[in-house]
Amino acid sequence: MNTTSIHRASAEGDCEAILLSLDRGEDINCPDNNGNSPLHHAIRNSHRKATSLLLSRGASPDRLALRLAIYRGDKDLVLCLLGAGVDPNVSSSGDELTPLQLACGLLEDVTGHLLPFHGSNFGWLRDSPRSDGLEERKAFQNSRPASCAFGIAEALMHHGAGVNIPGYKGRFPLHAAALANNCELINLLLKRGADPAVPDCGGETARGRAVGAGRAESAKCLREFEAP
Repeated sequence: MNTTSIHRASAEGDCEAILLSLDRGEDINCPDNNGNSPLHHAIRNSHRKATSLLLSRGASPDRLALRLAIYRGDKDLVLCLLGAGVDPNVSSSGDELTPLQLACGLLEDVTGHLLPFHGSNFGWLRDSPRSDGLEERKAFQNSRPASCAFGIAEALMHHGAGVNIPGYKGRFPLHAAALANNCELINLLLKRGADPAVPDCGGETARGRAVGAGRAESAKCLREFEAP
């Protein structure tokens, strides 16, 4: 199905146009020709008012919406979706990043696992590892403030995200935080009960991954926690 006026209005954050589209009977959850809903377009462009409007009018908050909001580094959008009832642990399979794992790795290109969003600016954000678009993705990641990962992870955990639920490559949120060299986030996860001794599917603990990747700060942080 082709892009309709409600998709364009959502992408532009035009709330009046969104309401007009709905008054004409357009489907608020209708996917465009790439499978993206109006809600996805609003979140992709960080339009908070449009996102809230769509949710209030019955837009379905799915796993892609939450993952995209996390990748945007926008805590307000994440909270908006969590408040609408999206599952903070939602994942299509054990081979996909969990929301918390994704949030914990925001500051570092640590997984090569890209989001499944298709569009003019986000065509390289897909649901399986690939090498193209790496420089663009790094630039996008580096544009986020260091505080966004902590704030989003904290919000996810407050709404029930599990700290010991594995995702991509059998890794846990603590592995992602360790590879991101984010000691503040590591301490938050440990405080919430993350197990530093649990290995990923490759048999490595979070500290083992940090040491292997040369993440000295996170390795030291985890070593100090594990010390008797």
